[in-house]
Amino acid sequence: MEIEKNTSGKTMTMSLIGRIDTSASERLKDELLAGCETYNKVILDLGRTEYISSAGLRALLTAHKAMGRRGGISIVNVQEDVMEVFRVTGFCNILSFG
Repeated sequence: MEIEKNTSGKTMTMSLIGRIDTSASERLKDELLAGCETYNKVILDLGRTEYISSAGLRALLTAHKAMGRRGGISIVNVQEDVMEVFRVTGFCNILSFG
């Protein structure tokens, strides 16, 4: 997995490229938690993400909880295969998609 970051004021956009598998999930969690400390809003662009594992979902949930009420995490440009994982696991009801 590759991560591209862009910032604007108190918003950070992270584009995640490739597969969010077990080996990449710890790095993703660390990057997200660091972003949550610095920015009020984190946007995850999953337009080039082809797969997400349960460990990747756990990283997203951990960051979502860390953001609390400060503006949160928004997920955009989700590919259909990845969106199906969010639907099946119920994460569509937990995370914000925009």
